Amino acid sequence: MESAYKFTEYRYRFLKETKNISSANSRTSTKSHEKAPRDGGLSKTEQNFLESIRNDAVRRKETIKDIVLKCSAVSFDVYIDEIKRLSWENSKLREELQRKDHVMDRKVNEEKQQARIISQKNEQIKKISQEVEKTRSELKKVKTGVNKEIDQPKKSKKGRSTSNRRKREEILEIPVLPENTRNDQQAKEAHDIFFYDIPKYWSEDDVRTNLMKIGTVYRLQIRGQYKYKTVKAKIALNENFEKTFLDGHFSICISKNFIRWYDAKLGLKGRQERDQWQTVRDLTNEEMESIKKGNTYDFTKKLQQTSKTAFIKIIKITKNWKVIGYFKNLKEMGEAVEDSCTQGDINRVWLVRNKKTIYKDGDAKIETKKLHEKKIVQEKETATDNRTNPPL
Repeated sequence: MESAYKFTEYRYRFLKETKNISSANSRTSTKSHEKAPRDGGLSKTEQNFLESIRNDAVRRKETIKDIVLKCSAVSFDVYIDEIKRLSWENSKLREELQRKDHVMDRKVNEEKQQARIISQKNEQIKKISQEVEKTRSELKKVKTGVNKEIDQPKKSKKGRSTSNRRKREEILEIPVLPENTRNDQQAKEAHDIFFYDIPKYWSEDDVRTNLMKIGTVYRLQIRGQYKYKTVKAKIALNENFEKTFLDGHFSICISKNFIRWYDAKLGLKGRQERDQWQTVRDLTNEEMESIKKGNTYDFTKKLQQTSKTAFIKIIKITKNWKVIGYFKNLKEMGEAVEDSCTQGDINRVWLVRNKKTIYKDGDAKIETKKLHEKKIVQEKETATDNRTNPPL
């Protein structure tokens, strides 16, 4: 309030202006007329105020001097109050303006930061896409070279001995409990379920013992695969596992082993359709060391939680171990692939897997005949291991 009058200054100005107004009738200057009241009409209330003031002044026998000085003091108080009100309003307006400026600055900064982040991500995606395209081109060259070598033995296919083919193991059927569905309500509610990825080193007793942890087993059919066993069981699941099975969960964990399970009613085609959304990538050296120092269960559990997969499978068939991710649908698989591309690490990018996925071991650029023959054998073994498990 530095611009406000002091009382003595205000009183001087008030008396001076009052004198000019009172002598307006005797002078005809333009300045006097401009300062004279334009509207001399008073409302009834205002007239009552003046009459009351006049009566009080007559009663107290106040002089003109006293009346004018009182008017000056009252006018000064009104002036001060008005100055305070205007100052308060001005302060509020200034605060509001500062707040809006701050909000605008923050939005501008956020937009700039968002633009920088988008630009950085675009650069990362571009770089990763270039690496992926380069890798795809190299794999295509390797595949072309391998196919040329494969074409030669195909000519003598009819005369080739079948002694080198891996013989399918026979189905081992193990009745566990007698089935009497007439009197046993639990047996009536039992499911026929396929279990995939059961460890090959589990004996028949191990299979029966571990499956009995999740329910009552009535019948088992076991067939050994290359590195795993496939089991078809008639089993009445415990309450918790019954709910998990009916809710459509992709797999279960038994004795720290992740195992896929399927309703036998699906048939082979149904099981293949459920497993069609797969991705694959090489494990990094750091991840392989983590598994060797710890255990496959902890690594698989952690990776399954962070990668949004329904099931994770570790393949230890080449120099660089593989990890296969199973997803419930195309959308979840696509999201996982996109997320892996934004990590900035080409070694952790998921690739969509199909039956023609190539697993190479060693330097793909070595063109000697001996190494090509070795790759052909490895490819056959890999195809056998990763082929969808046949029906029992």
